[in-house]
Order: sequence, then structure tokens, then C-alpha cells
Amino acid sequence: MAEMEHYPNFQKDNYIHPKAAWDKLRMAGARRQNVYLYAATGYGKTELLHRYLRRRRHIWLSGEGLTVETLQEIALPAEATMVIDDLARVLDPAVRREIVSMLDQPGLWLVLAGRCPLPSWLTGPYVNGRLSVIPEEDLRLSEKEIAQLYLSWGVQLPRNLLEKRIIPLVEGNPLGARLLAVEMSRGSSYTEELMNDLTRKFYEYLNQAIYSEWPEEIREMMMQLSLLEHFTIQQAEEMTGRSDVNRLLAQAAEMGNLFSIKDGGYTLRPAVINSMKLRMETVCDRVRKNELLRRAGTICEKEGNIPRALKLYQDGQCEKEIHALLIDNARRYPGGGYYYELTPAYLALPEEEVRSSPDLIAARSMLYSLALNATESERWYAVLQEYAADHPDPEEHRLAESWLVYLDISLPHRGSTNLIEVLDEAARKIQTERLVMPEFSVTGGQPSLINGSKDFCDWTRDDQTMAFQLEKHVGEVLGPYSKGLVSIGLAESLFEKGGNIYKVLELANRGLMETMNGGKFELEFVGAALVARVYLVTGHPGDSVKTLEEIETRAQQRGARRVVRNVRAMQSRIKLWQGRVEDAVRWMENEPQNEIHFNVLERYCYNTFVRVYMAQQRYDKTAQILMRLRSYANMEKRPWLQMEGDLLESIIRYRTGNPLWKTELTQVLRRAESYHFVRLFCREGAALLPLLQELGCPEGVDEAYWQEVLGKTRAMAEAYPLYLSTNAPAALPGAVQLSERALQVLRLQDRGLTRSEIARQLQLSERSVKYQCEQAYHKLGTSNKVEALSAARKLNLL
Repeated sequence: MAEMEHYPNFQKDNYIHPKAAWDKLRMAGARRQNVYLYAATGYGKTELLHRYLRRRRHIWLSGEGLTVETLQEIALPAEATMVIDDLARVLDPAVRREIVSMLDQPGLWLVLAGRCPLPSWLTGPYVNGRLSVIPEEDLRLSEKEIAQLYLSWGVQLPRNLLEKRIIPLVEGNPLGARLLAVEMSRGSSYTEELMNDLTRKFYEYLNQAIYSEWPEEIREMMMQLSLLEHFTIQQAEEMTGRSDVNRLLAQAAEMGNLFSIKDGGYTLRPAVINSMKLRMETVCDRVRKNELLRRAGTICEKEGNIPRALKLYQDGQCEKEIHALLIDNARRYPGGGYYYELTPAYLALPEEEVRSSPDLIAARSMLYSLALNATESERWYAVLQEYAADHPDPEEHRLAESWLVYLDISLPHRGSTNLIEVLDEAARKIQTERLVMPEFSVTGGQPSLINGSKDFCDWTRDDQTMAFQLEKHVGEVLGPYSKGLVSIGLAESLFEKGGNIYKVLELANRGLMETMNGGKFELEFVGAALVARVYLVTGHPGDSVKTLEEIETRAQQRGARRVVRNVRAMQSRIKLWQGRVEDAVRWMENEPQNEIHFNVLERYCYNTFVRVYMAQQRYDKTAQILMRLRSYANMEKRPWLQMEGDLLESIIRYRTGNPLWKTELTQVLRRAESYHFVRLFCREGAALLPLLQELGCPEGVDEAYWQEVLGKTRAMAEAYPLYLSTNAPAALPGAVQLSERALQVLRLQDRGLTRSEIARQLQLSERSVKYQCEQAYHKLGTSNKVEALSAARKLNLL
């Protein structure tokens, strides 16, 4: 309690001023600027106004039952303060017009309070500057203030509980926080059951005290929409079966701060969602609730939110829809479908139900292969063979044969050793048996062909011959996935071998043009990622970033979620090369890491996590992830991942003083030389260079190859000296330290913006922009923009 005395907004009666709202109200009062204050129930609008006005003469009115006559009959002194609370209850247009006219009344300070964002009938006065707004965000208590409240109530809670459960639940609402405090102050100990019970009581309170006042048609609409949580007007119409949802949503918006609107999409706030779902439990029988869940699941499935749709179907006991959804997902390739997320649902299906569908049999085989269980995968492959051999229906037979061909090519655990022969046989079957192939992917959403759905390292040894053999059959077997495949594959092979950069770009851009002409977006991603890598190794990380930003935008437009994740992982690797470790850490903290369940489809992200942890010198975490990645690589016989994992392990051993790093690095060099992979090493630049210099050319490694690896690694280390550095950037000799504002200005100049355009974008004066430029030029040792941008690129500041 003594600690609380240090907080100026702490009151002895356990009231805490929400600082932002209090300061705005005080400023408005000093200027006698009319105010509209809004927030949902429990945020203390009324209490805040009472506290502020308790020593001031004022008139307090409620919007409920308010009439024009009441407003006109009040005798006001020369200077008066009037509060109209519960503004949402003012429904009479004449009363609303009278309130608007009062905003211009000389000597009157009018304070309006409601639950919803600015009502449409107050928009005019707000735009004209006759009214300021204090939003709910300003009334929400901060995490520190919520903790203060609990201490003031004599309740001590663990920080982890506050941060993980309490604060997200109450959303800065002191009323929600108070419910738990009351129980705890009565002697209750925190348990998960207590938390769930109090949460339910909070939502019951909202239903009884607030939502019970709504018209029935709005309660019914919000209850149904709570199953969607996020929706468009079209989806709301489909969910409710009403054509007037626009009108009802507009009416609901004036009754409370119930949802946010962005880009035409509506998002209900958590308290509304949960209280409306609680209402559904009490007013709907099982049949009606199941029908609403089925309807919501159908809408989510159309939108492409498959895991959410499955959950709704399961809650609604919609067995037919679950079966159809799992079959539809099985027809997508693993990188584009939801195999990992839907695995429990697939495995929960009775075996006899699975055996009745070739789609589900094939899905089981693929799932077990992705789960690194080759034995079970092959067992289900044999079940599919039996189905194809025994089924009398010609269409079912062809479907099963199509799936067998697909699995022959795609099962990850089978590798790529005999893939040319498999493709030959597949092309023959497709022609003779008129098979229609399921959706393929040769990349699995990864930014690589060599390390894509399968490992194609062995193909790079004689890439020209392999390309010639592939071109004979890929069109027949892979369909649209064949467009650009050979050109991009050759480009990547040449790049990894340290070949001519211009030839790499020529092949990559040729492949991109082929892919964009009726090909598949995943291959476009590989081509773009390769171009980004070229820009990086040639010292132009800014161009790499722009390339990845473009492909990320295209991926988002197509709903290619795995590509989006891997693009962002690549962007984070670029930040590591630039020494922007904090940015990379922020990315990693927002990504699911699946520390218990290993998802092989996320391996590129996992490898990026390893590098971020290395930059933080958290070698315990790197060891944990690397162990799983290397185990997967060994089990699936994936040379690229094996070499990459061993290389990173050797760097960690070097840094932790383990002498085995020399043996491990030597083995990687010998193995990589057989493919002539050079970029595998030089990508690790400044992190690897000290090891190579200390090791020297090891026995059994060709001197020319060694010199090429060393030279290209040194070039990357010089271009990106901060990559995975064990020193803080400020401690590096010659490091240029620019302010964040100066960096913003430089980066916008690099994009071609003028000083006036930069000033508008950053909301600065042109004089301030000029000052930032001069400061940056001085610290970079340059005299003009061109020289400054050139110097900044060399230092990887852009």
C-alpha cells in the first residue's frame, strides 16, 4: 500500500483515474469545450464525471425519458455545466435536435456520455469543432493500473496470472476486475474453476443489465452473429436470413460499443461474443443451436477458414458436413490445405468410414508420412491399393488409381531417388487410364525447390540432364505446376553452386514469366524468393525487402497463408543480416512455435527461429529446435536440411567452446563439395567466417572449392557485419548510430519521396525533415542525398 502513494492518480477510496480520459476531460473543462464521452458498461464513465464535477455546480440528466420540454424549462445561469448521461436512450429526433442546438448555447458547457462511438446525429458538431470526443480507449485502465486496483483491494495475484488471464479478459474494465477481487477478498483461492465461474457471472451481468434492454430483433441478430465473430454484411445476411442487417447493425451501433468496422468487415468485441453465446445456451434448444452452428460453419468454410468451420461443425454435431469438409481438404496439397491443423479430426474418424473413401484413405497415408510414421503411411497406401483392385465401380477405381499415382510422387518419406521412373509410370497411367490428378505441390509453400516438398539435392549434381528428363513428363503429370518449374529449378541450382548471378537472374525471371502465364503461385514465390536472395548477396537488401513485400501482398490476396508466413520469415532473416535483432525477435514472438508438436510444414520458420535465438545467444533454445530439425532431416533422408543443421550446430559449438565444431564443419564441407554448394556457407557470413579462417582448408576438400567458399563468405561478412553478432551494434568499431527518425527519413528518400512528401507522411514540418537529413549526412560522412543513401546501403541501414 505504501507503494501506491507514488501514483498521483491513486485515490484512497480505491478509485483510479484513467489518466488519458481524466486529462482530456480536464482540458475540455478548462476551455469549456463540449465533450462526448463513450465506453461500454463498467468502464466508469459516470463515476469519472462525478469525480471531476463533485466540487462544481452542475446539472445532471439521464437520456431515458428526456423531452424537449424538460431541456427548455431548465433555468440556466450565465455559466452552466450540464451532463446528459445514457445518451443511447435518447431516441426522439426532436430531443436530439434540441441537444445539438444546445452545443451552441453561450455559457453552457455540455458533457454527453454514452456507450457507443460518436452517433451519426452528432457527427456534424464534431466535424465543425463544436464537440470533442473521449473514446473508450482512454477509459481503459492500463495493465499497471489494473494491478494497482488489485493491490488497493488487498488482493495479490501472481504476475503471470494477471498478464495471461485477468488483463486480456477484463480489457481494462474495472468492473470485470472487481468481480474477481470481491471473491478473493472473501477468502476464495484462485482456481481455474473460480475464474470460469466469475467469467460466466460477468457475461450474465451484461445480458441482464445491458442487453436485456435491446429490441428482440437486435438481440437475436447479435446472438447469431456471435458464432461468426468476424463478418461482412453479406455473411450477416446469410447467417441471419435477414435483408435488413444494415439497418439493425446501425441501430445496434448507437446502443453500445459492440463492434469495430474495418475495410467493410465487422468484428464483435469479446464481451459481446461471449455473453451472446451464453444467451444462446439459455434460449435455444439443441436442434436450433445445431442449425445455427451448421450455418456458421458453412459460411466459414466458404471463406476458407477451415479449422474454424470444422470446430463449428463439431460443436453442432454436423457429421455430414464434417465428412465432406475432410474430403475436400484431403484434395488439397499439404502445403495449401490444413493437414496439420485437422489431424485430430482425420484420426478420429472410424476406420471403416475411412476405408469407404479413397480420398480419406489417401489423406491418412499422407498424414502419417508428414507425422514421420512411414510404417503407417505405407499400410494405408496398401489399403488404397486393395480398394483400387477390388472396387467394381470404374469411376471409384479411377479415383483410387489417381490417388495412388499422387502418393507415389508426393509421399515425403519416399524421397526423390526414383522419382524420374515414378514420373514415367505416372505419365503412362494418366494417358492409358484417363486419370485426373489431385492438386500437386513441388514446394510445399517453401521458398525453395531444392528443399521443397522433397529434397532434390541429388538432382543438382547433373541438373541439365535432369531438367531435360523432367521436361518430357512434368506437363502431363503436374499440369499447371510444370510452368516455370524447370527454369526456376535450374536458376536455384546455379545460384546455390555460386554460379553467374546474371545467368541466375535470367533463368529465374524466365521461370517467373512462365509461372505467371497460367502456372501456380507457389512457384512464383520460389522465383521471387530467389531474386530476393540474389539482391541480398549483391549488397542490395532494400531491393530484397521490396521484392518480398510485393510477393507477400500477392500471397495475402490469394489466401496463401503458408507462403505469407514464410515470406515474413525471410524478411526476418534479412533483418538479422542487417543487425536489426529486435525486429526479428518481435516477428518470432508473434509466430506459433509448436514447442510440443513438431510440424514439418513449418521447417523454414523453425530454421529462422534458430537464427534469431543464436542472435540472442540463447543456445539452449537453438539446441532444442535444431535437435528436432536434424532428427526430421535424418529420418526423411533430406541432405539439405542435414547439412544446414550440422553447419548451424558447428557455429553454436564454436561459440560455446566445444572443440567438436572442427570435425562437424569439416564433414559439412566435404559433403557440400559433392554438390558444389557454396551459398549454403556464405549465407552465414559474419557468423561463420571466424570458423573458416581458424579451420583452414581441411583435408579431403578441394582447395579451389574451399577458396570459393571462403571468398564468398568473407564478402557476405563484410557486407553484413552485424549478422548474428555476439557484440551489441554500438560496440562495433565504426558503427553509425542514427536516430529512428533519421532512419525513417532516409528510407523514405530511398523510395524516391521528396522532402515535402516525407513531411506529410511523417507529419513533420519540412524544416524538421531537412534537419534530420543534415544530421544523417553528417554522421554518415557525406554531403548530399545520393552519397548518404549509398553509404547507408553499404551499412545495411535501409
